[in-house]
Amino acid sequence: MNCLKNETIQAFLDNELAPEQVSQVKKHLKKCSICRVQLNSYKKDLTTIKNHLANQTPAEQQVIVPPFRKPAVQQKNIWPKIRIYAVAAAIATLISFSFIIRQYKADQKEMEHLKFREQKIMQQASMNEQWQKRMITITIKDKKGNIVEQIATSGN
Repeated sequence: MNCLKNETIQAFLDNELAPEQVSQVKKHLKKCSICRVQLNSYKKDLTTIKNHLANQTPAEQQVIVPPFRKPAVQQKNIWPKIRIYAVAAAIATLISFSFIIRQYKADQKEMEHLKFREQKIMQQASMNEQWQKRMITITIKDKKGNIVEQIATSGN
């Protein structure tokens, strides 16, 4: 069961509620002992105040008791906290992007290095292939410079 708010009970005592609200409050008070205790406490306080005012001299009776008003609720300003969190999130995002970009650049350098190594390996393979296809000619001469024998070999 939802109990009545203190402001509603006070407005009920001060006869400030609309007729349909009065009937709803009365129905609720019949069922809810907690609200009845609160109402009786307010009635007792009101009686004490009236008795005190009745016992005062006429000069003292001119004191005006202001009507019950709902206290103003001070709203919390949450924007400074939101700003702090937004700035923190932005900084974290920038740091994350800087790491991603740094890793991307490192990967690019590694790819360039791998391409360079691949080119070098291909050049070496081409040179090995040429070396294997070489032709060697051995010429044997005597002391006078005449060719005695000539031997030709291939690398394969």
